[in-house]
Amino acid sequence: MSEHQSSHRPGSRGFTLVELVVVTAVLAILATIAMPNFTSLIRRNQVTSHANSLLADIQYARSEALAQRGFVSLCPRAANAGAADQACAEDASANFDGGWLIYGAAAAHTAYNDSDEAHPVLRLTASPGKVSLRRDAAGILTFNARGELVGNQGETVIAVCFKPESEQGEAGSNTPAVPGKQVRIASSGRASVSTLPAGATCG
Repeated sequence: MSEHQSSHRPGSRGFTLVELVVVTAVLAILATIAMPNFTSLIRRNQVTSHANSLLADIQYARSEALAQRGFVSLCPRAANAGAADQACAEDASANFDGGWLIYGAAAAHTAYNDSDEAHPVLRLTASPGKVSLRRDAAGILTFNARGELVGNQGETVIAVCFKPESEQGEAGSNTPAVPGKQVRIASSGRASVSTLPAGATCG
């Protein structure tokens, strides 16, 4: 004869419905508390990433000016520019939300001319999205053969701040939860990134 043995150990049991409800409620509360912090973290990373991307392009433009021993410019594209549009914003602009072009130039502060085959586009960066990029003065940035920023006696600053997609065309916000960044370019041409001071505007 064979004996039927229970597979349950003495004292073992599953979760009750009440216990499952309590655990679910606790997890929901923890998620509610953590979600704003997680969202802010993502936004801070976006701001930092785009500020570093702009910094890298500025450093690239300067290095090309040194290498080519001539003018290399960086201009903002129109805010509604297509991904492949190779044109500077028509009017002098301080708004880099549409991305930017880096190109060789025959003279400082001149817009890109696609008929000038001697001075081609070197790099095109499309709209970063979800951040605003505002320079403290309108116009085209140009580096000369010595790597200096032409026509600037002091620093040039570009503020990079988070903004929701619903606020296209507007400058972003510099908040304690998601502080902005500033890309600073000295007259010598050297550039760096730092945190935007508390209370500073984004342009």
